[in-house]
Amino acid sequence: MSGGQSRALMIADIAYISDAPVVLIDEPENAGIDCEEVIRLLAGKEKIVLISTHDPLIALSCEKRIVIRNGGIAKLQQRSACEKEWKVYLEEVNQKMKMIRGKILWNSHRASYDLWADLPSPIKTTFRNSCYEQIKKLYQQTGYKYQAYIPAEPAGGADAEDMIMNMPLQKIPGAYLAMGFGECAHRKFKDRLLVPEAYCHRENYAYFPEVMVIDKKRLEKRKLPETYEALTDVSYRGEICLIGQMDDMDPLIPVYLYRKFGEKAVRAFVENINCCAAPIETIRHIGKAGNTYGSVFVMPYLFAQICLENPYARVQIPADGAAAENFILFCTKEAYRQGCTKSILNQAPMRRVFEEKYFPLCDSPMLKIDAACKDRVICEELARVRTIIRDTRKRQERFSKDAADS
Repeated sequence: MSGGQSRALMIADIAYISDAPVVLIDEPENAGIDCEEVIRLLAGKEKIVLISTHDPLIALSCEKRIVIRNGGIAKLQQRSACEKEWKVYLEEVNQKMKMIRGKILWNSHRASYDLWADLPSPIKTTFRNSCYEQIKKLYQQTGYKYQAYIPAEPAGGADAEDMIMNMPLQKIPGAYLAMGFGECAHRKFKDRLLVPEAYCHRENYAYFPEVMVIDKKRLEKRKLPETYEALTDVSYRGEICLIGQMDDMDPLIPVYLYRKFGEKAVRAFVENINCCAAPIETIRHIGKAGNTYGSVFVMPYLFAQICLENPYARVQIPADGAAAENFILFCTKEAYRQGCTKSILNQAPMRRVFEEKYFPLCDSPMLKIDAACKDRVICEELARVRTIIRDTRKRQERFSKDAADS
């Protein structure tokens, strides 16, 4: 075995076989292993993990740090709020470095990928690790050298030459797993890859659902919204908060409303939006007297699970099912006939990657998905919804300015 394989085996031994409650790891950044994944694994096994390191990203991954100076303990530090922000920044830098390394590797083997998976951050790392384990098993069983690429940067932030729709047809991956509102919703993707049937087979693999979380304290006497359509009622004006940024508003609920009820419903919904914010900001304000975000939070099902312990929060899922963005698997004729990609994705560890983050698979009973969300979003549809959102917000801004001037 190589040195890296030996170290990985030692970590597995400690995690799954050894009953030692305390683990001491010396400079894991030099061991050729995914350090943060090791920390999560061991901490998840209820072990106390002590790490000696010079890597600030690893140090900031821990809640407490012991500073050693001149052979003795100089200070015991608790991770501060500022340091948590720095960790986020360093993770972004680290992801950029991974992307650059991935590009170098990809460009040297560009025509040989069986699977390209463009996935959201919550499952990217675990998907990559599980996928590579299944690839090893496939090689051991069949001798086939299956190759997968999971880019660190999502398609929305990738360079133009790194997007599937801009590749020469002979270099596109055999299978492409992507989110429905991403690159595959572009007109160019449709014209170059779907119309001529370069990708002749497509199917939904899983869903990224969004549900309503109600702040019962702030909702007061307003009627509990039982459907997304209810959020278009004027009684919810200034009461809706979305996850994300106002300048790049999540289009999922607007697309859903557009499909089922038309443009008027989209405008009414947008007019009722109070703000957009990060998950941690919204979740910690639910039920608080200082909640200025709203009484209805539309958020991914993953984050809604955190709210279940809050007595003032209620997770509301419409009877018709949750709205969701779909994960779509596109395959070339050869890849579909070969079947390796479907075989890998259908393995239990791969399915768990999605289910553990509350992304229900198409055949999963975990959460009902509204039928209106199961069709692939088309570029014209998404463009029209974004135009309605932009025009509605501009009109609101003009009204606000006129009101302030008067």
